[in-house]
Amino acid sequence: MFRASTGDCQVIIAACDNADVFRRAIEVVQEELRHSLRDRQPTVDIVRLAIEAALAKFFKKFIDRIPSDERGQFDFQLIIGISAKSEKARLFHSNRSMLVDDYHCACLGEGQYIAEYAIELVVPLKPSVERAKCLAAYIVSAAKKYIQSVGGQSKVYAIHNDGGDSMLLPFEIEELEECFNQVIPAFQFALSGLAIESFPDRLFDEKQNPLHSVIAHFREKKAQRLRSRKQWLAELYAAERARQLKIIDPEVQSTPTRPKPARKRRRP
Repeated sequence: MFRASTGDCQVIIAACDNADVFRRAIEVVQEELRHSLRDRQPTVDIVRLAIEAALAKFFKKFIDRIPSDERGQFDFQLIIGISAKSEKARLFHSNRSMLVDDYHCACLGEGQYIAEYAIELVVPLKPSVERAKCLAAYIVSAAKKYIQSVGGQSKVYAIHNDGGDSMLLPFEIEELEECFNQVIPAFQFALSGLAIESFPDRLFDEKQNPLHSVIAHFREKKAQRLRSRKQWLAELYAAERARQLKIIDPEVQSTPTRPKPARKRRRP
């Protein structure tokens, strides 16, 4: 995952395949964005054209001069999310130097098929940004669980329609993975109620809803974290406010100091 954001524009890039090649390609994209968007009000289409121009230069300089039967080992794929303050965020995938619109979701890499199945299973047509971040954390963990070559630390970024972006912290991703690991068995238990012969009504009615319990526990942990963060921000704001007041009026002191008594001189 890479960020290539400039000013009022946020660009998040996911890449796979040849790491050396796509890292160099993203460096070219970042340089092109810094150069072409300078002193301009960016829109998604302007950013898209700039990225396509950068990729076209990259392929012409580094890839197209390689013999055609050897180019396959230098392939790479990109998924790019672009947000500008002037319009809604949009999602694209790359096909060489072209950026193609994706209207719902996009996946890449060896975990692509597991991820696409999970998306169809749990993602609504138009999820909110916060819900999409939670579902993304689960989808990545599912790919890591079932695809041996998929691993490493999960990263979840989101771009917003106001031109900003956000990300899940590592401990938040761990909490979500733990939550979903409990949700799936709870869902399996709920489906067991379909077997009337082996699960009579009396036992089914006596069982508490495990799915509700798992989600309620996660919501409480998240609410506690939000309250702690709100308190921390309030204390940070109060400290910064006090510092600004001291700059404006140097005579304002948090704690008055008492003058030290003068030392007596000894007689010779």
